[in-house]
Amino acid sequence: MSVWSWRAPQGRSHPIYYCKNMFIISFLQKLFYPWKCLGCGEFDVVLCPRCRRELEFLEVRGWASMRGENRLNIHSFFEYQEPSGLVRRLVKLLKYQSMESIIKCLEGILLPSKRLFRNDYGFDGKLYYVPVPLHWRRQCERGFNQATLLARIFKKIWQGEIVEDLFVRNQYTIAQASLDRAGRLDNLRGKFTLQTKVLEKLDKNARFILVDDVITTGSTMWVLVEELKKAGVNNFLALSLARD
Repeated sequence: MSVWSWRAPQGRSHPIYYCKNMFIISFLQKLFYPWKCLGCGEFDVVLCPRCRRELEFLEVRGWASMRGENRLNIHSFFEYQEPSGLVRRLVKLLKYQSMESIIKCLEGILLPSKRLFRNDYGFDGKLYYVPVPLHWRRQCERGFNQATLLARIFKKIWQGEIVEDLFVRNQYTIAQASLDRAGRLDNLRGKFTLQTKVLEKLDKNARFILVDDVITTGSTMWVLVEELKKAGVNNFLALSLARD
């Protein structure tokens, strides 16, 4: 979704020029403050080849979030709290800056990882990537949704289709990172709306892959899963860059 074309829902006004200004600021940052490697400080690169080799994949073992008898399979590439701090810095850059060089860096890291995934992990057949949506106000503040950027990378790995507008975040919530598990659920309950007209155009028998940058308790994913199950979708899993 381009920062030039994105608009808030009808009836809501907001300073769209702010998104454009963020793009200009990002360009000026790159011009006057070139990148240094997040690990060693090498000039003009987000993460040099030597530091990339220090990143340890989770071997994509997967983990499960349980809600009673219900199970949600979650796959993550990295541990968010890994010792080097590189993953935390990458996530922060992705979330708040999202420059092309960061995306290219992540593509270079993630695209070769397809070999870590077996077909029985659920990445074969027809796939829909569903990025966790931001509230329109937060998306305007950032100018992009980092989950959508990750979904585009995942699509290059396994093919499939990205469905950005399946859910709408209809309330502006406080940051999840400051809340415990119970607080996260209360903060999210009733905050997402499933767009049934969008779902009607999709194959409900396909695999729906919910995408986010970091998954901690899985609370956000469960809220979306519950909405999907009510609508008759029963084939889904969650995928993130890191787990915390």
